[in-house]
Amino acid sequence: MGPVKRSLFSCLYQYIHFLMILWVKCWGRPGMESWIRFAEKGLSGIRKAYGGSALLSFPRPDSLRTSCYDLVFPSPLIFAAFKDQLDVIEFWINLGMGGGCIKTILATPHEGNPYPRLQPVSINGQAHLINALGLPGKGVKGLQEALTARSFLQHQHVPIGISIGGRSVDEYIQVATEMNEWLKTQPSTQVYFEINISCPNIAKGKSLAQQVDVLDGLLKAIRAVTDRVIFVKVSPDESDAQLCKIAETLQLFPKMGINAGNTQYRTCTSLGLADQAISVGGGGLSGPSLFKRTYEVVQLLSNYQLPIIATGGISKIEDIIQLKEAGALLFGMATQLVMDPFCIPKLNQQLSQVKKNV
Repeated sequence: MGPVKRSLFSCLYQYIHFLMILWVKCWGRPGMESWIRFAEKGLSGIRKAYGGSALLSFPRPDSLRTSCYDLVFPSPLIFAAFKDQLDVIEFWINLGMGGGCIKTILATPHEGNPYPRLQPVSINGQAHLINALGLPGKGVKGLQEALTARSFLQHQHVPIGISIGGRSVDEYIQVATEMNEWLKTQPSTQVYFEINISCPNIAKGKSLAQQVDVLDGLLKAIRAVTDRVIFVKVSPDESDAQLCKIAETLQLFPKMGINAGNTQYRTCTSLGLADQAISVGGGGLSGPSLFKRTYEVVQLLSNYQLPIIATGGISKIEDIIQLKEAGALLFGMATQLVMDPFCIPKLNQQLSQVKKNV
């Protein structure tokens, strides 16, 4: 019954998603963000209304359990840091996600870039997204309040990451310090930090990646206040030489990992879109075409003694197998979760079969 149920919901979701994209392309309103949120809220509502655990929950095979320092992921599939809607994240976890990271937060609430800031793109017949959200979010206090209101960390038995951003080194340190102090009051120990030094959509969003000495100082400051596992999220747009410098810096600290990587910056015109299809003229491209660079970066970083999260372009079991063989431990997903979240139980089952056949 499990595969049949998954296939049924997958087909239904993809059909609705197709209609959403068609509507956006033809009429443009409401925007892509609104349509995606509408679909996600609908599924979350169905799960809640019908007791979710039976209808929209899928078990994870025990063979997929993956450890990283003191974190235990029941599946190596994790959600990338692009959502802070906790009902959606709970929905993914019930589908079988092994954990993941909440969207990057800044010290204070931030509206992000002007609309429109998310558009569907087709490349070689495959669905992609381009976004220039600009890190909209609740800020530290807002996220803490949202987590508390849902008792979120108490109810989720998977590792949850907090993605830390900043428009200055001081802001990064402030966010990390305030979140770490608050987490001391929470019962869950399965919480890690991710330092986002790769966002192409805010001013100075990638400056730390080009200033390794400044990154070193930031990590020293954050390590002084927490012993939690820390991943640093790097951009696929960085040169190989710069990525190696970052990895060498991370090796100097305990309980560090690297997330390779993020979206790739593209202008609207380079993708065949009108200049103002994205309000700021371009943004981060995500989708299957990123896989090649993700694979290259994982191969490169596997030379360092760091656990690697591979993020970018993962859409099928063959991608995961290749990345695992290249040295990745965990596999971050984003665009595929928007296109069809029911890929989660399918990939988990396929991964378990691969393990049985090894």
